[in-house]
Amino acid sequence: MLASRIWRSFARSPTPAMPAVEVERKFAFGPTTHQVLLEHGAEFVRTDKIHDMYFDTDKFEFALLDTWLRRRNSVWELKTAQVSQRGEPKATKRGGSSHVEGTGAKQEVSGSETPMQSRIEVEEEGDILAHLRGLCEKLPVGTLGSLTSSGTLTPFVNMVCERDTFRFETTTVVLDSVWYLPLDEAPGAKVDTQIATRLHCGRS
Repeated sequence: MLASRIWRSFARSPTPAMPAVEVERKFAFGPTTHQVLLEHGAEFVRTDKIHDMYFDTDKFEFALLDTWLRRRNSVWELKTAQVSQRGEPKATKRGGSSHVEGTGAKQEVSGSETPMQSRIEVEEEGDILAHLRGLCEKLPVGTLGSLTSSGTLTPFVNMVCERDTFRFETTTVVLDSVWYLPLDEAPGAKVDTQIATRLHCGRS
């Protein structure tokens, strides 16, 4: 089922020394949005298909702390605004860009009607596990794969996203169309058909 459509924009610095900052805003968009962007000078860059599954303990201990563990196209990622008691990645500044010590993590800023909040994204499995154990000391020792296989971490969201990227001179616009699936369903032909239909309607 098509659940939501999200418009995101990324302001790009006019000089290489200044890092790009991701700022997320959510807007409704329709079948003519793609054409409107092109008519206003946007360059269509690419379309990405993304499969996300979000995992947590049975008590949602991480989500309650604004910490989100997901497997995106078979790659583990963690987004968090929390600082763990031990083993935490620390946000620092080096060379004008934000990152997390010991990782290739990124920082982003999101906001809507609420105050803007900075989040850290961690991509190395060892750093993800260290951060999770800092928030939940009862988490057993093991890999993320073994923790999901044993049922310690279970999926609670299964979603497919089609992401269209457009670029203006100093701004990148991302349009996300999201389908939520049953937890035991893999993305398949039905979702691909829905995506193809929307693309056909949305572009000349």
